[in-house]
Amino acid sequence: AYKEGCPRHPAWPAMHSAASCASTYLAVVMDLSPQQIAEARRLDWAVATSRSLAGVHYATDNSAGLMIGQEAVRRTLPEYLQRKFGADPDAVRQKLDTVFYDWTKHDPFA
Repeated sequence: AYKEGCPRHPAWPAMHSAASCASTYLAVVMDLSPQQIAEARRLDWAVATSRSLAGVHYATDNSAGLMIGQEAVRRTLPEYLQRKFGADPDAVRQKLDTVFYDWTKHDPFA
């Protein structure tokens, strides 16, 4: 029913993509320039896209996975950094808000 190389199952968020959310937490815990954040996002996108190239996921599965991973970081990182390093969770949340990225609108050629 599908072209060669396409998944043979319904669409599901890609967990490899969800796990590849380095651009979210690195932008919070490190002092990255906008260019470095963009490079980290390219890495996240490359991990996600490789799943489609392998015929395991649809492109929309990858962006959904990236959004889920980003949200998991947003929900857990403030308390984790507070517990492990004494960070101010409100400051972490503010920083997370500034680095939020809408992967559903990602343009890999931009």
